[in-house]
Amino acid sequence: MNLTSIILAAGNSTRMGIDKALLQIEGIAVVDMIVGKLQEFSSKIIIVTGANHQNLQEHLLTQNVEFVNNPQPELGMFSSLKLALKADALSTYYLIHLIDQPFIALDTYQTLVSAIDDHHQLFLPVLMSQNRSGHPLIISPQVGGRILNASVNDNLSIIIKSLPESIIKRIPVDDPNILDNINTPQQLHDKLTGIGT
Repeated sequence: MNLTSIILAAGNSTRMGIDKALLQIEGIAVVDMIVGKLQEFSSKIIIVTGANHQNLQEHLLTQNVEFVNNPQPELGMFSSLKLALKADALSTYYLIHLIDQPFIALDTYQTLVSAIDDHHQLFLPVLMSQNRSGHPLIISPQVGGRILNASVNDNLSIIIKSLPESIIKRIPVDDPNILDNINTPQQLHDKLTGIGT
């Protein structure tokens, strides 16, 4: 199974005050934490950058990753996703990862990837204790085509809601990190000290 992972990292990280991709957590940059886990099962990793393009390229110089630059990151994450899919020509299944989720457990990725089958086109992790879906998620080339054909003003939630239930596979996981986005220094502090987990 070929799988391309797309890391959406083009945002300005305004609330964090520092580029979240290069934010150090216990001496390791967030982007390195994510790439290190994704490399285990990804045939390719694409990182979508914004104003941080040069810094990320230099930081990941020795890593086997590809870059797509979003010249208008202010248009939002959906615009970044469209650019990545267009650059890769919808060649495979795609795992879509947000840069502000560095704490996803390795076995969560493994559970998601092993759930891929020929009968479904969207694979959503669901935190069973809250019955809520989160990220990362996996899409088929067919869903990728829907995203490419959608307006840049749409978003992934709109695409998901438009899909027939029969092609959506919800995968139970026991990882609250699929719901957590680390956007501020306080959120990071709370996560590292176990507050609210």
